[in-house]
Amino acid sequence: MLPRILALFLIPWVASADQSPDLAKIGRFIFTDTTLSNPPGQSCLTCHQPDHAFADPRRVSPGANPTFAGTRNAPSLMYAALIPPFAYEDILLPDGSEIFAWEGGLFQDGRAKDLFAQVSQPFFEAHEMNLKDKAELARRLRNKPYITSLPSEVLLDDNDLTYHAFRALVEFLKSPTFRPFDSPFDRYQAGDKKALSLSQKRGLDLYKTTGGCADCHFLEPVSYTHLTLPTIYSV
Repeated sequence: MLPRILALFLIPWVASADQSPDLAKIGRFIFTDTTLSNPPGQSCLTCHQPDHAFADPRRVSPGANPTFAGTRNAPSLMYAALIPPFAYEDILLPDGSEIFAWEGGLFQDGRAKDLFAQVSQPFFEAHEMNLKDKAELARRLRNKPYITSLPSEVLLDDNDLTYHAFRALVEFLKSPTFRPFDSPFDRYQAGDKKALSLSQKRGLDLYKTTGGCADCHFLEPVSYTHLTLPTIYSV
């Protein structure tokens, strides 16, 4: 675990334009704090591993309590901050017609409405970090050196303190660490036409046209229905 923590803290800190830097720094500490589970020993980083795109390479992610077997695999947190809240949205189809479909949401089944709900749930799941309630989490947070920069009135109130802790995790997940946009495809989309080889460009063209791949696998994979969407790439 120690090499993972060191690797995360050695990444140069750069705040994104839509991020609260002070809260994000607190979020980074919370993300790696192994004393916020019951029993101590598990943090967000335990399952969301940087060397695996902040996902878990194991079939099922274990929890803090060894008597409880894990139930699911922890998904990647890469680009999670870009997933919209779970909502019934209208979608315009290529033929000009309009349909409505459920989009957004976090976790593989969409049970968390937004990122704030997603970061808060694992603390209180028996199969994950196994804390009893917000009061227990607040008690564990209150004397942490990294949390004392919050206003004193926040530190004294369990609900307020845990709210700020969850917001801090959300802000941390907005950092470039989790959304670098540094792949060859990203560079190609940004205007670097040499970022993709000729063969890759042909593959992209097939992907969005005759291959039909983009009908379901589109740029923002946040829908829980199979939809035909307008193509959004250009070669």
